[in-house]
Amino acid sequence: MYFAFPTLYASAFSGFYLPLMIVLWLLILRGASIEFRNHIKSAIWDPLWDFLFWGSSLLLAVFFGAALGNVVRGVPLDSSGYFFEPLWTNFRLGDETGILDWYTILVGVLALIALMMHGGLWVQMKTNGEVHARAGKLAGRTWWGVVALTALVTAVTFRIQPQLKENFTTWPWGFLFPCLRWPG
Repeated sequence: MYFAFPTLYASAFSGFYLPLMIVLWLLILRGASIEFRNHIKSAIWDPLWDFLFWGSSLLLAVFFGAALGNVVRGVPLDSSGYFFEPLWTNFRLGDETGILDWYTILVGVLALIALMMHGGLWVQMKTNGEVHARAGKLAGRTWWGVVALTALVTAVTFRIQPQLKENFTTWPWGFLFPCLRWPG
C-alpha cells in the first residue's frame, strides 16, 4: 500500500495508527497462542493459550468490523489529508465520533456474528455426526442475529449517511443484491 497509494497510506496511518497496532498485536497473539500451546502439557497452559487464541480471534473480527464501520461512516480528513479521532468515545448517540464508538461497535458485532455463522456453515459442510449437527445449530441461531443486526445496521447507516439512502432510491435494483443467493 505504501508504494501504490502513498497518500492513502499516510492518511490511514495518521488516524488509524493505534487501531492498526492493536490489530497487529492481536495477529501476533493468535500466532503465538498456536505455537506455544503445544510446548508444555499442563492443565493451566493449554486452556490459557486456547483462551488467548479465542479472545484475539473474537477481537480481530470486531476490530475489522469496526474498521468497516469507520469507512462507511467516513473519516474526517483535514485539508492536508490527515485526521485524528480518539480511540473511543462515551458511546452515546450523537455527533461525537471515535474509532470505536456505538456505531462502529455495532458494525463490529454484526461482522462477528456473520463470521460465526460463516464458520458454523463451513464446519457443518466439512464434518459429519455430532460436530455437523452442532455446527448447523450454531449457524441457524446466528443466522437470526445476522438478519436482525443487518436490518438495524442498515437503518442506522441510512440515518448516519443519508446519501446512501438516496443512492438506493436512485438505483432501486441495488436492494436486490443483498437478497440474491448464488445457486449451488
